[in-house]
Amino acid sequence: MSPALTPALVEATQIRSGAVRRLGMIGCTYVAAFAAAVIAWLMLNGVAASVWLVAPGLLVPAIALVLTLRSSVDARQYTMHVLVATMVLPIVLLFWSASFDLDGPGGASRSLAAGPTLDAQRLFSGAVAVQDSDLRSHDGPLLRAATFADGSELRLTRYADPQAAAAYLAMLASVFRGEPFSDGGRRAIRLQNASTGSTLVIVEQHAAELLELRARDQASGLARLAAQQVPVPGDAPPASPDADVRPSLPQWPFYTGAVVAHMLVFVGLIFWGGSALTQVPALTGSVAVPADLLIERLGSLARLSNRLIVSTPNGHSVLFELPAHQRRSHKITLWLDADRHAVQVEEKLAAAGAAPMDDNEASMGDFGESAFDATQPDAQSIWSSTWQATMIEPARLAGVPLQLQAASALLPASYLSSLDGEGVLTVLCAVVTRSGWRWEPRLLGARQRSSGRPT
Repeated sequence: MSPALTPALVEATQIRSGAVRRLGMIGCTYVAAFAAAVIAWLMLNGVAASVWLVAPGLLVPAIALVLTLRSSVDARQYTMHVLVATMVLPIVLLFWSASFDLDGPGGASRSLAAGPTLDAQRLFSGAVAVQDSDLRSHDGPLLRAATFADGSELRLTRYADPQAAAAYLAMLASVFRGEPFSDGGRRAIRLQNASTGSTLVIVEQHAAELLELRARDQASGLARLAAQQVPVPGDAPPASPDADVRPSLPQWPFYTGAVVAHMLVFVGLIFWGGSALTQVPALTGSVAVPADLLIERLGSLARLSNRLIVSTPNGHSVLFELPAHQRRSHKITLWLDADRHAVQVEEKLAAAGAAPMDDNEASMGDFGESAFDATQPDAQSIWSSTWQATMIEPARLAGVPLQLQAASALLPASYLSSLDGEGVLTVLCAVVTRSGWRWEPRLLGARQRSSGRPT
């Protein structure tokens, strides 16, 4: 490396480190704001503050902060870690928030206030068999069923509140063709299609509890209710004037808005990073040459290697094409902005009927898709177009053995012929920056695009 290029290497490394750190801070701030919004939404829906609410809400931004504070010496690895965390952590927060039972404002207090109205010990007294099932830890009800000596059965289901019990009773009535039952002074719903050997199946609602009776006939069923001293269901309790009667907040607008906002922020971060993280300033101390002279220097590279195809679509741009493999190409378009002494760079990787290079391309699926459908056939030929912005490594840029003359650039022919696409891009960046111009890759600069990513 030339001693004259050492300060330029240090300056380029410092500029790259600053941009990468800004990306980390933006990602960390976004994840923290997303976590705060999710927690605020949960509390607005009646979720009480607890360790399960606060701890994950603090842990997720802490993970993003740890990644932000890591060393950024390897800029590409740092960028990839930050982008993955920025994409995944908000999604994890949304899945975590779905584990809460959101009842709307005041929902939690109503659930706690709903207590039992039937005496279970008296209700199942004398039963020959009793079975309990507690599903409350899984957002379900408390169940108890009992069988008596005469073959009749009683099943008690306890819900969080009367509204939940009424909703389930309405569902039963719809499915099993329910009709009102008032014999013996009872107030119940008789399920016509639920009979499996019993001639009488009725369900009564007692506040937040449903009591189901199965008996061989109406007389024995009413006798069982009388024997267990089951009270006649009363009217639905009137709403308390102090209760919060606002309807439950619909969940879908928040989650839909959160997903859309997350996608927009992440895509915006990709496009911003594709420009901010890949720029290279002009070499310190260099004098910007005229645009036509820079074009001549860039065009002279075609004479050094037959692997590089150079053309000038117009007076302000230069197109480089590097055939990568059969039916694959790597095109680099340089647009010169003479007013700013900046060169905007567009990169495009294309395949037109090329054979797959690896199993990932042959799978014809997105990331992880082949794991769900391993039986689909592999591709024999692929067509694709990818726009990207590549980070130039400062050390590799400073090590380019380039000599600039008035209207040409000199390189060892063997050096240029041995380079891959990224190496050729580094040589072009060296010609541009040592000619006093800025190197500014763009993802948004392409006139047509199907996908874009920083690499």
